[in-house]
Amino acid sequence: MRIAVVGAGAMGCWFAQNLKRQGHKIVLFDKERKNAIRAARRIKCASVRKMESALKNAEAVIIAVPISETPSTIERVLKSISSSTIVVELSSVKAPLAHVIPQLKKRENTVLLLHPLFGPGAGEKVEKTIVLTPLKDAMREKRVLRSLFPWARVVVMSLREHDRAMAYLMALTRISLLALLKCWQPYRNIPPTTSQKLLLLAASTLLNESPTLLTQIIKENPYTKQAYQQYMRTIQKLVKKTPYIKQQQKIIRENYREVSGLYRAAYTLLTNM
Repeated sequence: MRIAVVGAGAMGCWFAQNLKRQGHKIVLFDKERKNAIRAARRIKCASVRKMESALKNAEAVIIAVPISETPSTIERVLKSISSSTIVVELSSVKAPLAHVIPQLKKRENTVLLLHPLFGPGAGEKVEKTIVLTPLKDAMREKRVLRSLFPWARVVVMSLREHDRAMAYLMALTRISLLALLKCWQPYRNIPPTTSQKLLLLAASTLLNESPTLLTQIIKENPYTKQAYQQYMRTIQKLVKKTPYIKQQQKIIRENYREVSGLYRAAYTLLTNM
């Protein structure tokens, strides 16, 4: 299959490389020409100067651009493809797509609104989950997803369910880690505790994200404020009420039993930090 990948960032390159390994012919485009050339050399695929050249005769197109640019990129893509071309977008917040969704529903194209729940560092042995937000026909879209990405574990969620969940799982995580790192700055000369090391390990992901992606995961999600407000209410209770701390630790231990077993493995990792 001839597949155009629009966006030569970390995730665009990850998908380009993965699809090439599956035997597809990849054509890469990025608005920053140098990025496309550099990525194409590494992946050993073609790169083009204009998006329309990448889309010509494409059987599928993967859109992997910043969240704020995704709607306008989709509109531009739709002008240059046939009705049989599969359209795949990978944004981690779906709310900005609201004004283009009516256009997508009118098209004959199969459109996959996806969110990979893994980063570009994911290796072959790591289980990789992709969230599918159905647009028209969930069963058909799931079949097409599996034909392109047979290795994926698929989770189906509505647009609203997805963004609400990601406000807690992605935006709130990043806000919390940024705040912690900011508060720890004056104490950088003190060797970190075990719990700090574990949190620094978690923070390594966001520290390697582009500032644009980090900002948009927080700012573009309409449920971030709701998640933040609930988080702050929980912190206030934990600070003020000792019995509440004990109660919540007990509940959390029950809900996260499988996590407690990771401590020994995590401690082994920390010996290299």
